[in-house]
Amino acid sequence: MSLNEATPKTKTLGGGLDDQRDKIHLLKYMKTISVNVSEPVYEDFQRFAEKMDRKASELIREAMEAYRQQHMLRRTSLRDRRPASVGGPIKPITAEDDLLGEMLHDLRD
Repeated sequence: MSLNEATPKTKTLGGGLDDQRDKIHLLKYMKTISVNVSEPVYEDFQRFAEKMDRKASELIREAMEAYRQQHMLRRTSLRDRRPASVGGPIKPITAEDDLLGEMLHDLRD
């Protein structure tokens, strides 16, 4: 018997079907926290959540995940990037060429 067959579906207050596995996931992988926010901010979240037919806690979870994705997760490093081809040299390089001098003194075209 699979998990889908073993877990009955239950009616929620919103009228839709709620899967028992979602409740298990919430209990097993979610951490309850307390956050102090100003009353106006929380009231805004509650009003917006009501308009969207959702809970304020869902919006706050999504906001935390968006912050984590944008600011906390490791971004690619230069070492992870592949080099881009910009074509060949404009003129052949000779032993007399001072490439470092050109870069430092901006004598290039």
